[in-house]
Amino acid sequence: MMTITEPDNWEISSCSGMKYGQYVEWEKIDPEAALRYGKMLESDLHELKSMGRTGFWAMPHTLRAKAYDHIISSISTHQDVDLYHQSTGQLFGEHKISTHPFPVFMEDGEIPRYCLNKAGLNSVKKILVCINKQFPEVTFCPILPALVSLLLHFSEDEAQCFHSICSLVNYTDPAKRYIDQTFHTSRASCMTFGDLANRYCRGIRKLIASSHQNLFEFYSDWIMWIFADLPFTYAIRVLDVYLQEGYKVLYRVALALLSLYKVSVASRVAHVDDFRRDMKSFVENVSRHITVEHLLKKAFGIQLPPRKELHYLFNANKDALIHRGILQR
Repeated sequence: MMTITEPDNWEISSCSGMKYGQYVEWEKIDPEAALRYGKMLESDLHELKSMGRTGFWAMPHTLRAKAYDHIISSISTHQDVDLYHQSTGQLFGEHKISTHPFPVFMEDGEIPRYCLNKAGLNSVKKILVCINKQFPEVTFCPILPALVSLLLHFSEDEAQCFHSICSLVNYTDPAKRYIDQTFHTSRASCMTFGDLANRYCRGIRKLIASSHQNLFEFYSDWIMWIFADLPFTYAIRVLDVYLQEGYKVLYRVALALLSLYKVSVASRVAHVDDFRRDMKSFVENVSRHITVEHLLKKAFGIQLPPRKELHYLFNANKDALIHRGILQR
């Protein structure tokens, strides 16, 4: 069960989290950020793609918040702010504390907190419960808690964060998709990643096979390496490009992490009892091995097939699951 509480006192946080300065004319404080924002607004999609990859809007915090709002606006066709307020009124009312089941799309009750304070974590729970109500067709999506947590850092309020997530869920271009919404599609994405890993990181398959551990179970965590295990400063740089470019970015970053892990584990493979747990620990401590700039450079150095071919492979894996009767957990 998930308990939602309303803050009953003032809580001052040093984290530059949910409100990013609504009372301040930031352009007067940081003219360089204002110039960058202006350049961003004038840029086409190709230029924005390059900006996201190079961390153009990584600092200051307010510039990234504006960048995310600009990108989300370009893919959104809905206005969900009023809907969020209606949902919170129906779900939570005037109760100071209310208890709700975990959303069906979550594997468990784990929510990556990153830099959110207690009030921020409470807001993530509220948004997730509202998403569960708004999208009953989303039955399996373990990355949603992390996405909500990350986006809340750069949202003016809960309603804007809810709108951002709704925009990603509602996006319908299959070539650039953002979110798997069912166990069936999540499993197909995992199989697609496995196909890519076997092509681009062949050594890891032999290492895991030699230990008699399950390769598919190891690959099944691939997307959580990014949206659960990566440190905050790495995860937001991935988010920069993910919002701009979609799902293909996740394959690139996960393959880059897997390639790094293969080098790290090769000399100690005989001592690894659980590759899934070991990989999780590796990703959580990835800063010991590579900077985020070099990680992204490595990721974008991987020459993946074009989106059309990836989409074909994804659909082939979906069809294979249907043929085998594997549609649900």
